[in-house]
Amino acid sequence: MCLGSFEGVRKCAERLGELESRLDVLVNNAGAVWNGFKQTEDGHESTWHTNHLDPLLLTELLLPLLEKSEEGG
Repeated sequence: MCLGSFEGVRKCAERLGELESRLDVLVNNAGAVWNGFKQTEDGHESTWHTNHLDPLLLTELLLPLLEKSEEGG
């Protein structure tokens, strides 16, 4: 999965949707730190984007699969 771009996260979620009919558990753990200021292609500071925005987007995109699990709905 390509962290650091919303497009990479969307592609990952789309691929999971193609491979799986449901998702029972999501352990959404990302962590990275860069020295100095770096900006993602989406225009955000890299650490903020990778550690917070990408996991949030991934969770949102995978909610339909999570809701299909026995405990999800």
